[in-house]
Amino acid sequence: MNAEECELAYRQLLSMLEYPQFGWVVEQLEVGIIAGEIELPKNKNKSPTIIEDFSAHKKLRYLVDAIEQAVINTADMEREIISFFRTEIAFYPDSENSEESFSINETSLTSRRQDAISVLQELLNLLRARISEDDSE
Repeated sequence: MNAEECELAYRQLLSMLEYPQFGWVVEQLEVGIIAGEIELPKNKNKSPTIIEDFSAHKKLRYLVDAIEQAVINTADMEREIISFFRTEIAFYPDSENSEESFSINETSLTSRRQDAISVLQELLNLLRARISEDDSE
């Protein structure tokens, strides 16, 4: 993928993450940059909170990694926890201002959802391979 294609893919993924339940993925990516977990470009004088400092290839690669961590790895942990406890797990709000409680069990992890997660993993791997293939920066 050339830089233009990477930038387009990056912007499209960002727009998909604008939903409230995924906005935190981009925030965590920026926190990683601030904390130094993600290497900043060496010859830039801009603020480290601005991901625009990175090449299009790196931005897209970091975002793909963040999506994998947030969605794929979380689903894997969820599945393992349910398998380990073999029961329903309930989550309750910390305060009155928090969202309502919810629970997860084996039936809530439908095969359709698991299939979607598998497809997403394949697509992320494909995208990651295309980024690496043509990354000349």
